[in-house]
Amino acid sequence: MVDVRDRLYELMSEKDLRQSDISRVTGISKSLISDYLAGRKIPKQDKIYKIATAFKVDPVWLAGFDNDNLFARARAYSELLEKIEVLSPEEKLAVEELVNYLLSKKAN
Repeated sequence: MVDVRDRLYELMSEKDLRQSDISRVTGISKSLISDYLAGRKIPKQDKIYKIATAFKVDPVWLAGFDNDNLFARARAYSELLEKIEVLSPEEKLAVEELVNYLLSKKAN
């Protein structure tokens, strides 16, 4: 996932914006925009939405998510869960134990 501030900088570069432009159009204070860009604060959903709609970009993109990757991962997880759901309780336990084993092996 990309950082929100990276996306803000990208937006500013693509649309030739300054912090004051974002503040003026959205009503978000200049100091808060500065905090976002410096990484001191992370914009809440309502602020991301305000900026995204004001400058006609996808709020999900602005929040730092890659839509294609996000949806592909969600679909893969959903398919995996559907497969696990048909297993017996003992088989589910075996899957959980295998995952825990693999995670512990990876940690070492």
